[in-house]
Amino acid sequence: MQEVEIIKSQVLSREPPSIKSKRECYILYECGFLGNKVETANSYEEVLEKGWIGTVSIRSRGKSTERSLVYNFPIEKIPEELKIREEMGFDIKKISFSKTPPDNKLKFQGELMLTKDGFHILYSTVKKPMNLALKEEEKILSGLSALNFLKENFNPASLEDIHEIFLIFPNDVIEFSCYEVNLGTLNNRNVIIWEVRGY
Repeated sequence: MQEVEIIKSQVLSREPPSIKSKRECYILYECGFLGNKVETANSYEEVLEKGWIGTVSIRSRGKSTERSLVYNFPIEKIPEELKIREEMGFDIKKISFSKTPPDNKLKFQGELMLTKDGFHILYSTVKKPMNLALKEEEKILSGLSALNFLKENFNPASLEDIHEIFLIFPNDVIEFSCYEVNLGTLNNRNVIIWEVRGY
């Protein structure tokens, strides 16, 4: 908890406040500071304790985060994946897991920024992991069109969360996914926040 407060203080002391590394983002994300998220676990033991079923995604909180990403694999295969990651040189103590949200309920996903003209959205409706989806399809909306699009698709609590994040981090980018159903760690939200970044 002390680490969370130190990181939070560093991030908020910048002018304007901004998240400058994946480490800062992960720490603030996991403690819920960045809004609605999927449930996460920092070890296989924690996954078992929480009684998760189905599939999870895996990532490293350490170096080479992109190379460590694995999406939507069965929970029973976690020990096998950990062994593979260890053989690749990853510190498995820095590997975390997240519950897989329902891809069949995904409406769109992408990146959201605040500019002098208002919201700017880069998004995709492809139902794949975000980096793959944006490679396959990119759509862009700005200004009033972007705001109306968010109002049509984000439920009120989710849209309010976005406004609150930009009040704190006006120059950062928000990575998000919008769903047809409410989900995540907070009630009455249909949007998951994946990252808030200024890096």
